[in-house]
Amino acid sequence: MKSDKNPKLVAFYTSDSTNEINVLKELLAGDTLQNFEIHKVGLCLEDCEVTFQNLTFSRNSLTLFREYEEVEPVALKRKSLDDITDILEFVNKESVPPVLELDEVNITKLFGGYANNGMILFVDPKADNQQILKDFEEHALLNRKELYYERIIHAVFPFDEEWEEIKTFFSIYQKTKLPKLFITQLSNEGILKFEFNKEKINTETIQEFVEDFRKKNVERMLISEEEPEDNTGLIKQLVGKTFQKEIVYSKESHVVVFYEDSEDKDFKTTIKLFELVNSQLQKQAADSSSEAQTKLKFGQINMIKNEVQYRSFMKYPQILLYMKGKKTRPTEFDLPLTPKAFFAWLNSNLPELELKLTDMDEVNFIQEKYSQQELQEFEKNKEILNEQEEKLRLELIKIAELEEKKKEALRQAQEAQAESEEPQPVLSLGGPSVSAPQVDAAPVATEEATINKTEATAKPARKQPKKKHEPNTDL
Repeated sequence: MKSDKNPKLVAFYTSDSTNEINVLKELLAGDTLQNFEIHKVGLCLEDCEVTFQNLTFSRNSLTLFREYEEVEPVALKRKSLDDITDILEFVNKESVPPVLELDEVNITKLFGGYANNGMILFVDPKADNQQILKDFEEHALLNRKELYYERIIHAVFPFDEEWEEIKTFFSIYQKTKLPKLFITQLSNEGILKFEFNKEKINTETIQEFVEDFRKKNVERMLISEEEPEDNTGLIKQLVGKTFQKEIVYSKESHVVVFYEDSEDKDFKTTIKLFELVNSQLQKQAADSSSEAQTKLKFGQINMIKNEVQYRSFMKYPQILLYMKGKKTRPTEFDLPLTPKAFFAWLNSNLPELELKLTDMDEVNFIQEKYSQQELQEFEKNKEILNEQEEKLRLELIKIAELEEKKKEALRQAQEAQAESEEPQPVLSLGGPSVSAPQVDAAPVATEEATINKTEATAKPARKQPKKKHEPNTDL
C-alpha cells in the first residue's frame, strides 16, 4: 500500500472491454498516475451495484478519494471517462490539497494549469496568522465542496525576502503591508492578477471577493512604474497604468512601440532607428509644408518593470506598430535590426509615409551605432578574416591538385595491370592443351599453317555421300 497521503482513484466498469477501461489501462501503462493508488472495484456485466467504502457504484465511474483530508470523494463526469486529457485534468486538480504552502515545487500546481484560477494569501511568517489561516482554509473547503463550478486552488505564501520573482510579480516588497490576498487567472495574456479589495480578510469577505471576480467587477492589477515628470521627448516613456490610454485608446496617429529591457544590447540601436525615421518625417514636412511628422509617434516601455493589459510578451526587445483603426491588433517587426529592413517594414504597412533611405543614411547610422574604436577593430578583424580566407583558398587549390595527381597515377596503374593480364593463345595437338610460347606473330601463324597442311595430307578425304535423285558421275 502506498502512503495514506496519496490520493486514491477507484475505478468501476461494467465490462472488461469498454473504451473507458482501455483508456485507463493506457494511463496506467505509463508513469502519469504513479503517485495515485488505483483501486479497481470490480466488473459487473449485468445491472448491479457495488459498495466500496460506503460509496455505491452502479455504472462506469472514476472516483478520487482523499481520506487523509476527510474530504468527500469526487467523481469524474461520466462523459469524460474515455478522454485522457479530462482524466488527467481531473486527477491533477482534485488531488491538490485544499491549501498549498507555496514553494518552488508547489508553484507549478498553482500556475501549471491544474486549474485556471488560483488564490494566494501572503503572510508574515513571524506574525500571528492563526485566525486568518483558519478562515482561508474554511473558504478552500467551501470552494471544493460547494463551489465546484469555480474551482480555485488556494495557496499560502509565508513571505520570503529572497524570492525576488514573486515579490516583483505581486509588487510586495515590505512585510509591514501583509497580509495581502490575490486571485490569479491563467489566460492567453499570461498570468493575470486581481487584488483583494475589502477591508478585512475572513471567510465571508473572501467569498464576496470571488463573486466580484466572477462578475468581472474587480480591476486587473498591473505592475507599473510612475509616470515621468518630463515626457516631451521624441520617444515617449510609457508605463503600465497609462498604456491603454496613451496607445490603445488614442485615435490620433500611428504608434511604434518598443518593448524593451534597457540592459539589452539592441536598446541603443532601436532608439537610433526611431530617430532616423523621425528625421526623415521632419524633412518631408519641411519640404512639403505638411504635417508628416504627426503621422507616426514613438513610444518606449520597460517590460521588466511594467505590465500591459491585453498583451503578453515572451521576448525582449519587441517592436510593434499600432495603426489607427487597428490598435488592438498590432503588427510585429521581426526582421534584422537594420535601417533597410526597418524602413521597408514601415513602408509596407504605412505606404503613405513614403520613407526613403539613402546610402549616406546607412553609413551615418553605422558610424553612430559603433564607436570609432569599434569600427577600427571591425576593419582590422575584416582584414585578418580576408587573409585567412585567401590562405584557405590557396590550401584548397593545392589539395585539389594533389587529388588530381593521385587520380591520374591510379588510372595509369590500372591500365598497366589490365595489359599484363591479357589471355595468351592456346595450341591444340590432340592432347592436353598447351600454352603457346611468346614468339612473334608471323612465325606462329606459319607454324599453324604447316600443321594444318600435314593433317590434311595424313588423313584421306572422306567420300561425300551421293545426293538423292542426283545422277552418278563416276563413270
